[in-house]
Amino acid sequence: MGQILPETTIDPEKDLNLLDNKELAKRKSIMDELFEKNQKKNDPNFVYDIEVKIPQDEHLQSCGWDTVSS
Repeated sequence: MGQILPETTIDPEKDLNLLDNKELAKRKSIMDELFEKNQKKNDPNFVYDIEVKIPQDEHLQSCGWDTVSS
């Protein structure tokens, strides 16, 4: 198995807002390559931009994170 080079990976803990334009462009290029590599271009089940209408006439259940706590 090949060694992963730090200049070809993205550190998820790194704040990309702190990079200069050259380094940011480099990281974006790496992310674009990874996206293209992982994209399933011919997946018959893929649907782009799905919109789902949530029925308004049904009673919606509330979750604990929906409530405001003081």
